[in-house]
Amino acid sequence: MIKKREAKYIGIKLPGILVTGIFFNALKSVVIANINRIIPINFACMILFELKVSL
Repeated sequence: MIKKREAKYIGIKLPGILVTGIFFNALKSVVIANINRIIPINFACMILFELKVSL
């Protein structure tokens, strides 16, 4: 009885851990991609702002 319960618990727990791991990896890669996209935009805006100020 206890063994069956433990097996069921592990069966539920393991996919949850895997899904969570995959989700966090996807989230991390999305965040990294966005940071890589945002930095050049901010840099370009900074340059434009500097040009506007100097003009």
